[in-house]
Amino acid sequence: MKQTTRLTSIDPIAKEKNRPPFAAWFGNFFDPYYTDMEANRAGPPDVAELGFNSIFLDSKLWDDFWEFYQTGKASLYVEGQQVIIEAARKAGLGMSFLAFFNVGDNLYPEIRDSLPRIKNKPIGSDGRPLLGYRHWDDSQLPEFVEHIKGLHEKLSKETTAKAIDQDGNERLPFYFYHSPGFIPSFDEDGRQDYLKWLKEHYTFDEMNLRYGSMHFAFDEMTHADFWVGKAPYDVPSREAYVERNFELKKWADNVRYKRDVMRASMERLVNAIREYEPRFYLYSCLTQWKYLMTEWIHLYSRGLDLWAMGELLDSPSFYTLPADAYSEANAHVVPFEMAMMRSASQTGSFIGGLFAGRYIHNDVYAQFTPAECIASAYGSGALGLFFYGYNGLDDGGNFGKWGEAERASIKDGLDWFAEVRDVTGARIETKEAAILFPDASFALSNPDTFGDYASLRNDCLGWYQQLADHG
Repeated sequence: MKQTTRLTSIDPIAKEKNRPPFAAWFGNFFDPYYTDMEANRAGPPDVAELGFNSIFLDSKLWDDFWEFYQTGKASLYVEGQQVIIEAARKAGLGMSFLAFFNVGDNLYPEIRDSLPRIKNKPIGSDGRPLLGYRHWDDSQLPEFVEHIKGLHEKLSKETTAKAIDQDGNERLPFYFYHSPGFIPSFDEDGRQDYLKWLKEHYTFDEMNLRYGSMHFAFDEMTHADFWVGKAPYDVPSREAYVERNFELKKWADNVRYKRDVMRASMERLVNAIREYEPRFYLYSCLTQWKYLMTEWIHLYSRGLDLWAMGELLDSPSFYTLPADAYSEANAHVVPFEMAMMRSASQTGSFIGGLFAGRYIHNDVYAQFTPAECIASAYGSGALGLFFYGYNGLDDGGNFGKWGEAERASIKDGLDWFAEVRDVTGARIETKEAAILFPDASFALSNPDTFGDYASLRNDCLGWYQQLADHG
C-alpha cells in the first residue's frame, strides 16, 4: 500500500491553522447568480463563514470557456465565475473546478445556451449523434488538458486551491470529473472496438458457445449479435435474469467491456493531467449521487469500478448523505459509504463527499445534523471533505439557504473535524472486518427489470449495520 496522503490547506484563510481541505460547490448557471454579480460577490464570504477554505465552480468544457481562452472575451457565465473567483480571493478562499461531466454536459439547452465541446460524438442505432464521449477514442484528450490549463492559468491563477501533504510537498486539490460514464456507438468504429475486445477475451468457438450463435467469423457480427438493446441505457429483459440465458451473458460482457474501456480512458486522462501539472491531487464524484442510491445515472450503464478508479486517482470519491437505497433516512449510510471509499483507496486515505442541503425525496437532514454526518465521515477515515452544494438548482443541494441551526452545525462539524484530525492524525484502526458482497448485485442488476434492485443495495448496508452494532 502507498503512503497515506494527509493534506493540509494552505489557502490564505486556513494558513497555519492545520485545516484539512474543505471545499464547497458553488453554481452560477441560474439566477440570482447568473445575472446578479452582487450575489456572486456575497457568496464566497458566506462560504468562508461556514468553515470552508475553498470553492469549486461548475466549469465544464463549453464553447464560451474555449472562446475565453482564445480571445479573452467572457460570456455572462464566465464573467460570473471571474467575479466569484475575485470574491473568493478577497475572502482568502482557494478555487477549483468541476471540469468534466458524465456525457459532456447536463445543462444544454434547457439551462445553458453554450454548446458543450464534444468531438466525434457516439452514434445511436438510429444513425443520429448521441451526447457523450467515445471513451476508447483519444482525439479529444489534448482539448481536455487545454481546458484544465485554461481554467487554472486564465481563471483561478494565484487563487488556485492549494495544500501541502505530510512531507511538505505542495498539492493542488482538483475535483476534475463528475460522474464519468460510458456511451456506446452503434457505428463501424464502435463495432470494431467491441470486436477487438471480444477477440482478446474469447476464441471464436468460445464466443459461439457463450452466445449460442453460429457465426463463421468475428467480423460478420453486428451490434445486434453482441450488444443488448438499441439505446445507451437499454438493459436485459427480466426473463434473461430468471433464465440466465444468452442475453444475460452478452450483457455481462457488455458491462465488462464498459469497465475496461472506462478504466483505460481514465488512466490516459489522469496521466495527461499529471504530465501537465504533477502537483494535482485528483478526486472526483464517481457516482451521482451515491453508491446505494444512484438515481438517474446508474452504475450498470456507466462502466465504473470504484476499486479500479482507486488505482488511478488520489481519492476515489463520491457524495453520500444519510439516506438508504429507498431514500429513507439512515444514520449508518454515511459511515458505510465512506468506508467504501476508504476500501477503494490505494492508501486508505481519501477526501469524502457530502451532499448537504438536500430536500428532494426526503428531508433527511431533519433527522440528522450536518455535524453528525461530518463526524461519521471522519470516523470512517476521511481526511478532508467536499460538499454539494451551496446553491444547487434542481436537486436539493442548497445548504447556503439552511437556517442558522444547520449552518452552525456545518461550521461546528468542520471545526471539530479539523481539531480531532490535528490530534489523531488519521483514523485509528482498532478492528478489521470485510464485507464480500457480490459485485453483480451492484453492477449487473438494474432498476428496470430487477424488482429487488434497491433491496440488493440495502442488503449490503444491512451487513455493515450488523458489524457496526457488534462493535
